[in-house]
Amino acid sequence: KATFAQFHNPTDLLLHLQTGNVLSQPTHCTSDVYNVMMSCWEFDKRNRAPFMEIKQNLTSIYNKLVKTGNDPQLVTEFKTEFCLFTLQ
Repeated sequence: KATFAQFHNPTDLLLHLQTGNVLSQPTHCTSDVYNVMMSCWEFDKRNRAPFMEIKQNLTSIYNKLVKTGNDPQLVTEFKTEFCLFTLQ
């Protein structure tokens, strides 16, 4: 697995993904969020998660963060990063 920073042009990244590779999980990324990311990277678009499923998964992850009383800053960052303004 590679990091996004390793690719200096889109062609190299596309080739990396076309050969079945994925980007590695970012350090501060939860497994739940990384799984959503992976579902978006399916090369064959028929296997990619539909937008509504992605939104539902991210909403569920956000709600779990709020319910478990995680650090409010983490909740805010998650909400900001994924533009979950509809959860207000």
